[in-house]
Amino acid sequence: VEKIKRTIDQALEQGAGLVVFPELTIPGYGCLDQFQNPSFIEDNLNALEEIVRFTGGKSISVICGFVDRGADGKCFNSAGLIKNGALLDIVDKTLLPDYDIFWESRYFSPARSIHPINVDGFQIGLEICEDLWDRSYSIKVSDQLLQAGAECMVNISASPFHPGKTATRMDLMKSVLESRPVPFVYTNLVGAQDGYEGEVVFDGR
Repeated sequence: VEKIKRTIDQALEQGAGLVVFPELTIPGYGCLDQFQNPSFIEDNLNALEEIVRFTGGKSISVICGFVDRGADGKCFNSAGLIKNGALLDIVDKTLLPDYDIFWESRYFSPARSIHPINVDGFQIGLEICEDLWDRSYSIKVSDQLLQAGAECMVNISASPFHPGKTATRMDLMKSVLESRPVPFVYTNLVGAQDGYEGEVVFDGR
């Protein structure tokens, strides 16, 4: 949370109108079965509220990954749109991978809706990691967001490294923009985790 706050202030100093943080920034991606711990989810929601309060009086929009919890107790891999002390919108991850190092349907439910978010009158198609990697899925999140009027695409990711991964990501983004060329913002987690399948490295980019 303190690092998020510092980064928001740094972005403000640089004149940014929007600062974007990666997937599950607040709890961390590699929490494994902590995602099934109600007190851990509550701590993550309290941290989100602290960030929301911190933005009060600041002229910058913030997109930040966290775990949301519905009224029925279901959890979602989500991103919040925050500005001036308010949580303005929430977007959930639609496509939940269960291959390789990923076990997401163990912890999360798919998105409650797919919709662009309004950032200062600008329609942004916000998607979370796998929502870009949709070739083997029947739901095409990127296409739906563009068809709904997205003027810019933003993908927040926790995408692990392997040789050639950067080129693959670029190819995916280019293919999304073939039908409608708009700006595309991509941000990826940085760090490492020792999880179910051994060490995982998140390479940023």
